Amino acid sequence: MEQVKPTNEQIRLVKQEWSFMKNIRPHVLGDVFFGKLFFDYPQTRKPVDRLLSAGLTNDLNEGLKNVLGGIISKLDRPDELSIRMQGLALSLKTTGFNQTVFQRLAESLIWTLKKAFGDEWPTESELAWTACIGLVEYHIFGQS
Repeated sequence: MEQVKPTNEQIRLVKQEWSFMKNIRPHVLGDVFFGKLFFDYPQTRKPVDRLLSAGLTNDLNEGLKNVLGGIISKLDRPDELSIRMQGLALSLKTTGFNQTVFQRLAESLIWTLKKAFGDEWPTESELAWTACIGLVEYHIFGQS
């Protein structure tokens, strides 16, 4: 897998949009995201449930915001992002997450963002988020 490198402008845009998204209550964001994920991809339920039973998070909605926030905060610091992704990769792989599950999560995240921003969400934003998600995917699955 080839490493994806979002541009500085794409990273700036993702951080700017996340500053809006992080103000949404965790249960609202999580209900929309996980509702879409489990409806479209019911097979993702087991790996997500394993996160709870493994104690990696006590609350999926809070966990979603914390993981996204932690990743997004490090997008412009590649060394710190790499270290964070190593730990996340190990946690995800031990609970049954594979690249297909990750891609379903990514699709549901993009859908959730489109719903949150509505018609005001430009193509550039989707491309920026997709590039950043690709970078995360590379760190989790591309280096093993």
